[in-house]
Amino acid sequence: LTRRARYRQALVHLAAAGKQAPGMFTVPLLTGQVYLLQGRRAEAAAQAQAALALNPDSADARALLAQASAAAPPDPPLEAWAASDDLRRQMDALCGKLAEEDAVRDRLRGRIDGETRQLIQTNQFSQALQAAQIVAPGEYFLSSWALLAEAAGLMTELSHLSDQLMEMRWTEYDLPQAIIDETDLLLKPGQVGATAQMAAAAEELRQAGALDQETHRRALERMQKTAAAVRTMGLEVAPVFLELVASGNDDRPLGPLNDTHAAIIQAQLAAAEDGLWQAEGDADGALHDLCAIKTALYRASLTRLGAQGNAAQDEIYARVLAQIAGKLPPVPGLLLGGLGSGEEREVPANLGLAAERELAPPEEQGNPAVKEIASIPRKGPWDDRAYAGYVLMRLAWKRCSEETLGSP
Repeated sequence: LTRRARYRQALVHLAAAGKQAPGMFTVPLLTGQVYLLQGRRAEAAAQAQAALALNPDSADARALLAQASAAAPPDPPLEAWAASDDLRRQMDALCGKLAEEDAVRDRLRGRIDGETRQLIQTNQFSQALQAAQIVAPGEYFLSSWALLAEAAGLMTELSHLSDQLMEMRWTEYDLPQAIIDETDLLLKPGQVGATAQMAAAAEELRQAGALDQETHRRALERMQKTAAAVRTMGLEVAPVFLELVASGNDDRPLGPLNDTHAAIIQAQLAAAEDGLWQAEGDADGALHDLCAIKTALYRASLTRLGAQGNAAQDEIYARVLAQIAGKLPPVPGLLLGGLGSGEEREVPANLGLAAERELAPPEEQGNPAVKEIASIPRKGPWDDRAYAGYVLMRLAWKRCSEETLGSP
């Protein structure tokens, strides 16, 4: 584990165990448990002895010392990985096809930038609200209040949809270059734990590249269409909102709102609402496509990462996935599942597939981590499961990368 992660876990443990364990013996105990998990048995034994010096009655410290003093099981020999000529040709062809779309993607990105830039420059939603604060005081008829609330709700949804587009650009910005970079890592020769899993990572990376070719351009087109729709509808809804604010009784700037005028405004708002639903559908579809590409890429990256490690590394990755999925408490004393308990956690053969199964399972399995993300208040019609799966797979890749031990 990284030094920062050990320090963070130590703080969590001390805060949780402050009323249960006197003294500071938990710090060397925690460190020794981490060392043992990494396969650094001499350091683990030294930390266990330090913990016993602070608290001779600690059963966990004695169990740690016994485990650290025992002979380590031999690691299976590493295998030499060298991509075949056929695999190199296939991956080079994949990267070439991805690069062929660069001009089209850049053109679409430029259009999205242009639309969003106009939205920012005009700042029409904020200007409408500021103007409303000046002329709003006064009495309104019930029909005016209903229309005003509907117009304000539409403005809020349009503003949120604009924010979503900005956030989606961060999801999309490094595609397909991230797939090309992962290809370079995959094709590097070296000693790995399982060449079969490296081949599996190559297959999953091909699937991610194929998915990018199929859906990336479509996602950008949907984003550009949504950005244009938000700008156009904003120009329609903001004036209607201000018109309603300025209408009401006789002392309002635009005077009373008669039935005919109210019906016309209602029709305008209904048309804008239909357009908003269509724009939200386009944004949701684009997000679903982008999350699918990114999830496939992280699956391939995790599979490669898992194929390169030894047995100690595999165990660390398994623990990382279990903790992210909410199946392993982040309390350091439970890091090894209870010392001396004999518990064995299943080590995944394919880290990428295991991560996807643990973190983005079918809805009926009720993954608590997915539920936690999906419960966050949304700004619009985001595909909860697709987005939650993408976020958790990205977190798994980041955490596993941080907890990689180095060359075995």
